[in-house]
Amino acid sequence: MAETVTRPGQFATALERALARTRGYAQFMTWYFRRNCLEIDEPDLEQKIWEILAQAGFPQRRFLSS
Repeated sequence: MAETVTRPGQFATALERALARTRGYAQFMTWYFRRNCLEIDEPDLEQKIWEILAQAGFPQRRFLSS
């Protein structure tokens, strides 16, 4: 679902390959959502959200009023 281009001259060929691709979309979407989304019914959902925010530089203490 992705092409890697490291030099300007590679772009046209990479775009051609990407546009010609007809398979693997469902597998890619499954991988993407499993890796990047949270399950709303998970018992530790809140903790996972705080961990993600902390990794982005926003620890829980920054949300607490003083």
